[in-house]
Amino acid sequence: MVRGQVYLVPLPVVLGHEGAGVVEAAGSAVQKVQPGDHVATRFLACGRCRPTLDGSSASCANFNAMNFAGRRQDGSHAFTRSDGDAPSDPFFGQSSFAGNATAHESNVLSAVRAARSATGSEPERAPCCGRWRSPPAPASP
Repeated sequence: MVRGQVYLVPLPVVLGHEGAGVVEAAGSAVQKVQPGDHVATRFLACGRCRPTLDGSSASCANFNAMNFAGRRQDGSHAFTRSDGDAPSDPFFGQSSFAGNATAHESNVLSAVRAARSATGSEPERAPCCGRWRSPPAPASP
């Protein structure tokens, strides 16, 4: 899709979408998550256009510019190669296939807080993030 330029993302690119992990650091203005939170990431949406205001962030009028432009909205990059050039990032607002990813507060979801609000109680562990073990298989007769 990317290599064949179905998605017109500038190459080379740091790919990755639907990431999950643990927050290592957060900027001083970030309020939704803090270091140590287990999070999942999603695409970016502007939050200002009619589709996003109506609750359809996947139909954001600025979706392509925010997720496939190969640079942040201010023109900067999260990654720099050893030769000083910057590959295209953030893909889907996160480039989560990298060893570390950067994301905007608006496309990060704290899995523990989401589980807490959905269930009304503290989850035993964060769904979809961190280490997850399957229950043991039933014993054979």
